[in-house]
Amino acid sequence: APCFFNADEIYIKEVFKKETFPQEECLNVYKVKEQLCDRGKKVTIFDDFQEIRDFLDSMDYNQDSVIVILSNGDFGNIPEYIKNL
Repeated sequence: APCFFNADEIYIKEVFKKETFPQEECLNVYKVKEQLCDRGKKVTIFDDFQEIRDFLDSMDYNQDSVIVILSNGDFGNIPEYIKNL
């Protein structure tokens, strides 16, 4: 979680198909959220890609924002979705 310490807000997607991984090998996003909230960070966890799209649709793009997407896959095509907003 230290990599997020300088972030203003953190949004995390639940692990895709987490039921296919052994529990001890799977990222526990709620544990990460707890650690970050203990440091005073605002953390939101999304269960699916549609929740992310809905959130992105509701953002105020008149404010300066930096969105960083970290993923080991296509991430539901979210980067392309953002380009088209």
